[in-house]
Amino acid sequence: MDLNSTLFYKAKFDIEAIYPDTDLLWKLVCEIRNWMGKKWEKRGETITDDSHCWTTFKFGREFSSKKESVHFRSVYHHGKDGSTDWACKIVESYPSKNGCAPREWTTEIGFQQVNTQRATISLVLYYNDRPGFIGPCEDNPPASIPGIVWRLCTGRGIRCLVDNKRFSMKAGHLNPGDFPEFWKIICNEYREVPVVYISPKRVDESDNGENLVDPQKLVEKLGPNALVYYANDMDFCREMTLLCKPEKFGCYSGNVRIYLPHPHVDDVADSYRHRMIYARDIVDNEEDIYGMLRRALAQDVHFYEDMFRVEDCKKLNERDLAEIRRNEYRQKIEDELLEINAESDAKRQNILKEELEKIENERYEWERAREEYEDNIKSLKEKNHRLQIQESNRQQEVQAETRNMMEKIREFPRYPKTSEEIADYFERHFPDRVVFTKRGKASLQECTTAPEILWDALYQMVTKLYDLYADKEVKSVENAFNSISSLHMARGEGMMTRKDSTLMRQYEDDYNGKIISIEPHIKTAETKESSPRFLRVYFGFDEESKKIVIGSCGKHLNNYTTRKI
Repeated sequence: MDLNSTLFYKAKFDIEAIYPDTDLLWKLVCEIRNWMGKKWEKRGETITDDSHCWTTFKFGREFSSKKESVHFRSVYHHGKDGSTDWACKIVESYPSKNGCAPREWTTEIGFQQVNTQRATISLVLYYNDRPGFIGPCEDNPPASIPGIVWRLCTGRGIRCLVDNKRFSMKAGHLNPGDFPEFWKIICNEYREVPVVYISPKRVDESDNGENLVDPQKLVEKLGPNALVYYANDMDFCREMTLLCKPEKFGCYSGNVRIYLPHPHVDDVADSYRHRMIYARDIVDNEEDIYGMLRRALAQDVHFYEDMFRVEDCKKLNERDLAEIRRNEYRQKIEDELLEINAESDAKRQNILKEELEKIENERYEWERAREEYEDNIKSLKEKNHRLQIQESNRQQEVQAETRNMMEKIREFPRYPKTSEEIADYFERHFPDRVVFTKRGKASLQECTTAPEILWDALYQMVTKLYDLYADKEVKSVENAFNSISSLHMARGEGMMTRKDSTLMRQYEDDYNGKIISIEPHIKTAETKESSPRFLRVYFGFDEESKKIVIGSCGKHLNNYTTRKI
């Protein structure tokens, strides 16, 4: 794929023959022939339907349409085990329209036989405008699914499989009682494709609900790149409320959730990886939601690296040819050895043996080094892509949490004014993230920090700080927090304070019957304790409950320096 090209659509799925003795590759070639023939017939271009031409195309050849607007090229590989691999590239050239740059579309289709009845199909479709053309370019084309994908997903004699499930270009309708089976799909850690769930929003006092996103329209934007499910009965939502564990993996009230592949539902923090699109963000922005999901799930360039293309099929043939040549050369050397009788020159025999051994060793080392290099590149690319997705999801989740919290604030009958009221607010609205110990609550009576300063500090603790503790890949929470926050986090006290056992007892607190350390603290830049902008929040992160435990809020606890003063 050229760097100047724009990726329009990608897909990877399996096709399975319904009837025995079906030639799946020939079925694919025929569908390509019918698709391109009807498509270009409307434009006055003739694409041959000669069976001999398309049969040779099946076994690897090139040809063009009558006016050479469309060029076909294919490569065929027959494996030692009898399996078939095949790939083609179709280039369509469109003339200039209204003075715009001529546009060229390229479709790459790969075929990898799994067994006699099943094969994996890879498809990538991209376009580019003529480089160097001085003039405007055409508008971006509207999102659609290529005709060949429709044909393979809904055609006769074959069935389309996505994640080993039948796929027929229709959204899955969930009724009351379907949640257990649906949840098995969501929790399957071997699942390879995303699942998009569209929850219903209540419209009246009945159990009827409406979907803010049209499920079928979404399917027709994504195709086999995702499994789309929806419910429009509020009883299904009640099932999810009762049976969804952990609760953070649920989706309700008209929201849309994208459950990404390879979930880990046993890890609560993994819930943040599965993006939630809230109903308030969907209303009046439905087309933007379609576009966002199309871009993320049907145009993700990362998946292009796993596609089987013409170049990959050529490599298989080149590998087989190299293997044949190696075997021929090996046989030649062995034949020469056989010609040397027992009385032959021992030196010549040894030279031939050493040469043979050297060839084998070099081939082995080269192949091992190449495989390690390719594995490292693939591993690094996957890790980089995974980190980018995690970072994007974390930022989106923080933004969503911020909007959600602001709505809760607007619904609050009276803005909290005292330290106790602010602390109580955060404990009630973020019970799974923060808790004050008995000593921590008592410290609030002496807290003279301005309400807006305390509010901001606690808010950053239940969002930014908590997310860093929940992220297993963050090595230093202190450094990470200080790089993204206006506040400052200190991991602990100085060396002289730590040597004083009397002072260090201040930094211990009781939580759930166990002693925890509250040495870590969040602080403002203000150093004068009498200032309303002064704040110190001493806390610990309890690994068992996964909560930030606050043991002191407001004043500075004594340390070696303050004791001397």
